[in-house]
Amino acid sequence: MAHKDDKDIIAGTHNTARFFTENRQISWVLLVAVIVWGIYGWINMPKRKDPDIPVLIALAVCPWPGATAEKVEQLVTKPMEETIAQNDSLHEPKGGNEFAIKSMSLPGMAVVQVQLSEKIKDTKKEFNDINLRLDYLNNNLPEGAGPIKFNSGFGNTAAMMLTIASPKEGGV
Repeated sequence: MAHKDDKDIIAGTHNTARFFTENRQISWVLLVAVIVWGIYGWINMPKRKDPDIPVLIALAVCPWPGATAEKVEQLVTKPMEETIAQNDSLHEPKGGNEFAIKSMSLPGMAVVQVQLSEKIKDTKKEFNDINLRLDYLNNNLPEGAGPIKFNSGFGNTAAMMLTIASPKEGGV
């Protein structure tokens, strides 16, 4: 059996760098295509000083002072979940940490979090629909419970902070 030379070993292996140096035309075509694609993306990218970032999550909170967590779960949290679930625009979870409705029953308080589908364009309309349904539910809550506070306006602020710093003059 003959001992393989380094040149034979290198020639028998796949090497991406060698492929592109041997086929310069492909390298240039790919480089130009990537540059054109980048310019196209940059030109067509929406540019706004204050971008519109839709918030798809809202929170409904209902206090019931003095009630146990079990009572809150049965008489407040479950009706709130059922009322919110009547909306057709909720997120459809595919697994993991995704949710459409997430709730927590505490002694004296019910907290329900709702997430809309990413396909929804008019989140205000959908959140108003949920809020109206919850307002109607306020009339059917047990004595001492409520009112339900629906908050869909949190988190609708986009911010970016850029900082430039340098050492003081003479500190270098």
